[in-house]
Amino acid sequence: MHSATKYIGGHSDVVAGAVVTTAQRIEQIFYRAFLLLGGILHPFDSWLLLRGLRTLPVRMQQHEADALRVAEFLRMRPEVSAVNHPAFMPPLSSLLGCSGLFSFELKDGEFEQSRRLVNALKRFRIGVSWGGVESLVIAANRGTNIHWLDSQKIPHGLIRLSIGLEGADVLIDDIGTALDSLSA
Repeated sequence: MHSATKYIGGHSDVVAGAVVTTAQRIEQIFYRAFLLLGGILHPFDSWLLLRGLRTLPVRMQQHEADALRVAEFLRMRPEVSAVNHPAFMPPLSSLLGCSGLFSFELKDGEFEQSRRLVNALKRFRIGVSWGGVESLVIAANRGTNIHWLDSQKIPHGLIRLSIGLEGADVLIDDIGTALDSLSA
């Protein structure tokens, strides 16, 4: 199963998915689920996916290049304790490419620091999706979920970024300004 809503669509304007499997499994899905529940992609949504597929290779190259530059910038910041990007994580670093999705951890992982950082960002929208042309940010720490974070071994200062197509320099400036505001 693959979410076509993310990079394949690429413009945050379609909800779709794909199931890639054997002919036997597709037949089972057809008789056990499709005939019972329905479900077909509308023609316009199909057109949106085809539009996204036409630009997917060049968008992915840009997402990857810009995300790597942003991740390298974050590695140099004293406010950041870790950058969780596949390019920095063996054996994932041997992959042929990466997407624009990664996370980093603030040294001070308290809710207030995460909240202040996310709210200080001007070029990032707050959101949980990824793969679109706009950059997104979400903090794991909601201020009320510390016990859950601990039970899942998720650092309190974890911030997830989805790097869009605004350009690495613009995003680095925005993140740098937001990080600087934490010490102000």
